[in-house]
Amino acid sequence: MNIAIDARGANLYAGTGIGTYTIELLKYINLHDFENKYLLYWYGSNYKQFNFNKNISISIASKKHHHFLKNILYQKI
Repeated sequence: MNIAIDARGANLYAGTGIGTYTIELLKYINLHDFENKYLLYWYGSNYKQFNFNKNISISIASKKHHHFLKNILYQKI
């Protein structure tokens, strides 16, 4: 299965509930799910610290593209 996750909260809301939840979710997926393919929409460059598996790919999205992601791209998925 192909799964897309808006993981920008890991950076944009770091230190808050949603930021912590996003980080913990990504850690769990990285350790336990090797069957599904993931596309993470990420903000910043610190994704390298997670050392994601081959089934997880990153698409860098900036704050200025927020409305594009919300209104156009996510409706097509």
